[in-house]
Amino acid sequence: MRIVIAGPGALGLLFAGYLSDNNDVTLLHHDRSAAKVLDKQGFDVTDGRASHYMLPCGVTVPERADLLLVSFKTWSYSGALEAMGRCDARAVLTVQNGIGNMERLAKVFGKNRVYGASVTYGVTRESATSVRVMGHGSVEAGAFGAGEMTGGIVKILEEGGFNARAADDIRRTVWLKAGVNMCINPVACIYDVANGELLDIPRVPELWRNIAGDVSLAAATDGIDIAPEQLAERARQVAQQTSQNVCSMLQDIRAGRRTEIDSICGEVIRRSKENCFSAKTCEDLYRSVKELERT
Repeated sequence: MRIVIAGPGALGLLFAGYLSDNNDVTLLHHDRSAAKVLDKQGFDVTDGRASHYMLPCGVTVPERADLLLVSFKTWSYSGALEAMGRCDARAVLTVQNGIGNMERLAKVFGKNRVYGASVTYGVTRESATSVRVMGHGSVEAGAFGAGEMTGGIVKILEEGGFNARAADDIRRTVWLKAGVNMCINPVACIYDVANGELLDIPRVPELWRNIAGDVSLAAATDGIDIAPEQLAERARQVAQQTSQNVCSMLQDIRAGRRTEIDSICGEVIRRSKENCFSAKTCEDLYRSVKELERT
């Protein structure tokens, strides 16, 4: 299968490495110089042991692909959507953080070609050409519309070594993952700790319950039922499973990069304003991370 991975960050390189054993994988980068480095030097994925991969990487969108896997930062959409639309892809799979990614892609590719995935692997980027797996989780994938490739996508992921399964309701799965991200990523940034260290901070359980309450109300506006207790417990499990991982948002803060706080907390805040309910905890987290970005 011909797979194009748009966004060779930590997660993108993980998927590229794992899937390249059984598929024709190409990397698509937005930066010409960075693409040239990856194309010439390749990259390493360390998961117990280091594996080196040499895959083509460029900035030109291929004309065709069996699977276009989207893994770039969500704030890059404004410039990337139009370019990606030139690729005649049989299926488009987003593994990105936050809410609204499937909807954005559906506007370009049509609802029935779009698939979403919730990824709970912990991955840290050690350099421009090296990533390390810090915790094994799962990949749940499903069709956004009436697409019939979910089974094939899950099979490809399984053959690549991922713990993959089909999601019963991908919209609910993505909301649940977004809620977990809201519990872990901004809080880890504020305390400047790895995921597992959150479990040792006395205030965090109450904070997670409050975040989960905000997310539950926001998800309900999309017709999704998520119990706050379930979400808070899921966050605890993921923090435990990825205890050594430094979340992507904290990696961005430490490197002086823009974070994905808008797509992670912004959608909850937007829905709270439109539907007249309070999302004070998420608003506080949003402001705190924005201040960290500035400083």
